[in-house]
Amino acid sequence: MSAQFLTPAGKMERNGTPLPFGEIGKGERFELNGNIWVKRSTRTAAGIWPAVLPEWSYIGKDEIVNVERGFKVDIPEQIKAGYTAFNGYVFTANDAALYNRQCEETERQIFLGGDNPSPMAKAAIEAARDQQNRLFKIIIGLPVEEC
Repeated sequence: MSAQFLTPAGKMERNGTPLPFGEIGKGERFELNGNIWVKRSTRTAAGIWPAVLPEWSYIGKDEIVNVERGFKVDIPEQIKAGYTAFNGYVFTANDAALYNRQCEETERQIFLGGDNPSPMAKAAIEAARDQQNRLFKIIIGLPVEEC
C-alpha cells in the first residue's frame, strides 16, 4: 500500500514506536487497532479518529500501542465537501457544514467545562459527543441505536 493512501492511524502505526500503554504520558496520541486515541489517565483513553469511537475506553497498562512522540496527526479541522468516510460515503457541502457545526458545539462544551468539569458540564460534553457521533452515523448511512 502506498504511503499516500494511508489513513492517519495507518501512518501512526507504520511510523510509531510500539510501547506498553502504561509507559506513555498523559495527553500523548497513539494508535491501537487502527484507531487514534489520546491517553487521559493511567487506564483510560479518548477516541479521536475516526469520529465513531467512544468518548472513553479502558486500556490495559501492558497493551502495546504505537506512539510517535511529537507526531502531529493530519486530521482536517473541518470536513469539506468531497470527504470520503471509511464506508465510502462522500460528504456533500451540506453534510460537511452540518457535521462541522456539531463538532463546534462539542468543542464549545469541552471549552466551557474547563480542566476540571463539574458533573453537569461532563453531562453536557457527553451529550454533545453523542450528538456528534449520531450525526456522523446518520450522514454516512449507519444505523443509530435507540436511547
